[in-house]
Amino acid sequence: MSFRTTSFAVLPIALLLTACGGGGGGGPATPEPVNTAPTIADPGALSVEEGSQAVATVSATDPEGDSITFSLQGTDASAFSITSDGTLTFVDAPDYSVPT
Repeated sequence: MSFRTTSFAVLPIALLLTACGGGGGGGPATPEPVNTAPTIADPGALSVEEGSQAVATVSATDPEGDSITFSLQGTDASAFSITSDGTLTFVDAPDYSVPT
Protein backbone atom coordinates (compact mmCIF):
# COMPACT_ATOMS: atom_id res chain seq x y z
CA MET A 1 0.00 0.00 0.00
CA SER A 2 1.43 3.38 -0.91
CA PHE A 3 0.23 6.80 0.17
CA ARG A 4 0.46 9.90 -1.88
CA THR A 5 0.05 13.40 -0.47
CA THR A 6 -0.29 16.71 -2.27
CA SER A 7 0.20 18.99 0.72
CA PHE A 8 3.81 19.65 -0.27
CA ALA A 9 2.76 20.86 -3.71
CA VAL A 10 0.08 23.21 -2.32
CA LEU A 11 2.30 24.86 0.30
CA PRO A 12 4.84 26.44 -2.12
CA ILE A 13 2.02 27.82 -4.28
CA ALA A 14 0.33 29.45 -1.28
CA LEU A 15 3.61 31.02 -0.18
CA LEU A 16 4.25 32.35 -3.67
CA LEU A 17 0.85 34.04 -3.82
CA THR A 18 1.36 35.58 -0.40
CA ALA A 19 4.81 36.87 -1.29
CA CYS A 20 3.78 38.51 -4.54
CA GLY A 21 0.49 39.82 -3.17
CA GLY A 22 -1.53 37.90 -5.72
CA GLY A 23 -1.91 40.98 -7.92
CA GLY A 24 0.46 39.88 -10.63
CA GLY A 25 1.18 43.50 -11.58
CA GLY A 26 4.92 43.24 -11.26
CA GLY A 27 5.33 47.05 -11.24
CA PRO A 28 7.14 49.06 -8.59
CA ALA A 29 5.59 49.00 -5.14
CA THR A 30 3.89 52.20 -4.01
CA PRO A 31 5.31 53.21 -0.61
CA GLU A 32 2.87 53.72 2.23
CA PRO A 33 2.44 57.39 3.17
CA VAL A 34 4.26 58.45 6.33
CA ASN A 35 2.38 60.20 9.12
CA THR A 36 4.83 61.86 11.48
CA ALA A 37 3.53 62.92 14.90
CA PRO A 38 2.96 66.65 15.50
CA THR A 39 5.46 68.63 17.56
CA ILE A 40 4.20 70.61 20.55
CA ALA A 41 6.19 73.71 21.50
CA ASP A 42 7.31 73.62 25.14
CA PRO A 43 5.84 76.69 26.89
CA GLY A 44 8.44 76.36 29.68
CA ALA A 45 7.68 77.02 33.33
CA LEU A 46 4.35 78.71 33.87
CA SER A 47 3.11 80.80 36.76
CA VAL A 48 -0.35 82.25 37.06
CA GLU A 49 -1.57 84.99 39.36
CA GLU A 50 -4.26 83.95 41.82
CA GLY A 51 -7.67 84.91 40.46
CA SER A 52 -6.52 84.80 36.82
CA GLN A 53 -8.00 82.32 34.38
CA ALA A 54 -5.37 82.70 31.64
CA VAL A 55 -2.61 80.08 31.74
CA ALA A 56 -0.80 79.91 28.39
CA THR A 57 -1.14 79.51 24.66
CA VAL A 58 -0.03 76.12 23.39
CA SER A 59 1.25 75.77 19.84
CA ALA A 60 1.93 72.72 17.72
CA THR A 61 2.97 72.00 14.15
CA ASP A 62 2.37 69.00 11.95
CA PRO A 63 5.14 68.04 9.47
CA GLU A 64 2.56 67.02 6.83
CA GLY A 65 0.48 70.17 7.38
CA ASP A 66 -2.49 68.29 8.85
CA SER A 67 -4.83 70.24 11.13
CA ILE A 68 -4.13 70.14 14.87
CA THR A 69 -6.82 69.43 17.46
CA PHE A 70 -6.06 70.08 21.12
CA SER A 71 -7.61 68.09 23.96
CA LEU A 72 -6.95 67.68 27.67
CA GLN A 73 -6.56 64.44 29.61
CA GLY A 74 -5.65 63.49 33.15
CA THR A 75 -7.03 63.87 36.63
CA ASP A 76 -7.05 67.70 36.51
CA ALA A 77 -8.34 68.01 32.94
CA SER A 78 -11.77 69.17 34.08
CA ALA A 79 -10.15 72.20 35.80
CA PHE A 80 -8.90 73.51 32.43
CA SER A 81 -10.26 74.47 29.04
CA ILE A 82 -8.38 74.67 25.74
CA THR A 83 -9.61 76.36 22.59
CA SER A 84 -8.99 75.30 19.00
CA ASP A 85 -6.22 77.93 18.73
CA GLY A 86 -4.43 76.50 21.82
CA THR A 87 -5.46 79.01 24.48
CA LEU A 88 -5.30 77.20 27.82
CA THR A 89 -7.34 78.62 30.71
CA PHE A 90 -8.66 77.59 34.09
CA VAL A 91 -12.40 76.84 34.08
CA ASP A 92 -12.58 78.63 37.44
CA ALA A 93 -9.80 81.02 38.43
CA PRO A 94 -7.72 79.57 41.28
CA ASP A 95 -8.45 81.04 44.70
CA TYR A 96 -6.02 79.80 47.32
CA SER A 97 -7.73 81.63 50.18
CA VAL A 98 -10.90 79.62 49.42
CA PRO A 99 -9.71 76.44 47.62
CA THR A 100 -12.28 74.23 45.94
